[in-house]
Amino acid sequence: MLRSLALVVVVLSSCADLRDLAPPGEDVSSTAQRITQAAPDPDVEAASVANTALGLALLARHPDGNFIFSPYSITSATSMLEAGARGDTQTGIIKALKQTLPEAQHHRAMNTLEAAIESRGATAKGKDGKPFRLIATNQLFGQRGQRFEQAYLDTLKQEYGAGIRLLDFSTDAARVSINQWVGQRTEGKIPNLFAPNSLLGARLAVVNTLYFNAAWEDVFDKAATKPHPFTLLDGAKIDVAMMRNPKLKGAKAALVDGTQVLELPYDGQDVSLVVVAPPVGKFADVVGGLDGAKLHGLITRAGVGGYDVRLPKFKFDTSLELAEDLKALGMTHAFDAAKADFSGMTGQPELFVGVAVHQAVIILDESGTEAAAATGFGTFTTSVPPPPTEVIIDRPFLFFIRDVKTGLVLFAGRVVNPS
Repeated sequence: MLRSLALVVVVLSSCADLRDLAPPGEDVSSTAQRITQAAPDPDVEAASVANTALGLALLARHPDGNFIFSPYSITSATSMLEAGARGDTQTGIIKALKQTLPEAQHHRAMNTLEAAIESRGATAKGKDGKPFRLIATNQLFGQRGQRFEQAYLDTLKQEYGAGIRLLDFSTDAARVSINQWVGQRTEGKIPNLFAPNSLLGARLAVVNTLYFNAAWEDVFDKAATKPHPFTLLDGAKIDVAMMRNPKLKGAKAALVDGTQVLELPYDGQDVSLVVVAPPVGKFADVVGGLDGAKLHGLITRAGVGGYDVRLPKFKFDTSLELAEDLKALGMTHAFDAAKADFSGMTGQPELFVGVAVHQAVIILDESGTEAAAATGFGTFTTSVPPPPTEVIIDRPFLFFIRDVKTGLVLFAGRVVNPS
C-alpha cells in the first residue's frame, strides 16, 4: 500500500470573497463549532514569536535572490499536521515550528490569531479600490474510503475552521479538481499548482490559502515615480522604478547603526509594511545576525515623522519545495515512511508527508500591496512633526508584512533587485 500524505501551502491572490468558493469532493467535516474563546495573551504572544522565528530561519536558508513567503501560512498548515501526529513525528514538527507552547495551547493560540487578523481593516480599502481583504482559509482533501479519527476532525474544525472533502486520488482527476479550486481562489494566478500525476496515491492533502489586499494609508502619487539608482549586492548600480511620497506623516523610520528601518501603515492602521535596509556592503552581516528580538528592537526604534520616503516598486513570486527546509529545521520523521506516525489522523501510523509545497506572490506599488496576509496598526502624534527627513530605500532590503497589534509576521521576504 502506498503511504503518503500531501502537505500543500498556497499563498496567493483573488478579488472574490474566497470563503464563498466551495471546495470539491464529498464533505465529511466535523459538525463541531469553531471555538471563539480567545487564548490567553501570553500564549498568543508566544505563538507570534515562534512564527517570527520560523520566518527568520527560512529567510536564512534561502539567502539568494528576491524571496517571498508566508511564515503564518506555513505555520498554520503544519500545525494541522501536528494535530494528527504522535511521538517523535509530532516532536519534530514542534521543533520545526519553533513552538514553545504545549500542543493544545498552541492550537488555541493559532485559532485566536486567525480570528484577530480576519477582524482587521473593517472599514479600510484594498489597493484596487474594493474593501480591504485579509482572508485565511484551511481545507483538507482526503482519499475516498479513508477513515479519519473523529477527535482529529473535531480539532481541525474547532481550532482551524478546517473541513475535509473526500476525493479519489487513484486517478489524476483529484489533482485536476484541486487545481481548479486553487485556480478559482487565486484568480487564475496558479492554474496548475500540481504537475500531472503528482498526487497519485496521496491519502490526504492539507491546503492553506492566505490572501491580502490593502491600500496604503497615504498613497504614493504615480506621477512621482521616477527611475532612481539602486545598489545591488555586488556594488553595481541599476535604475529602478522608485516611488516617492515627500511628506509621509503616517510613516515611522529610524537609522540604527547605518540600517534604515521604515514602517508604512496600510489603510485602517491595522497592518504595516516593515522594511529593513542594511548599509551597502553589510547586508549579509546584518541579516545573518538578525533574530526575533533584534527585529522587534529595530521596529520599536522607528519614530513617527514627516518623512520624504522613496521605496522601489516590485512584483515577484516564489515557489518552494518545503521538504528539505522542514527536515533541516527538525521535522524529519514526518517525511520518513518507516518512521512517520500520524495515527492521530487515522488511528494507524500509515501516513507520511510525501508532498510539501509553498507558493507566494507580492505586488507592491503606489496604491498598496496585494499578497497573502498582513494586518497593521499605526500610531500618530498630535504634535507638530519635524521637517521632512529623507528615507531612501536604494539598496537590498528585507520586508515584513505584520499585524501591528499581535506582531504576527504574515509575510516575509527579501528584495535584492526590484527591477
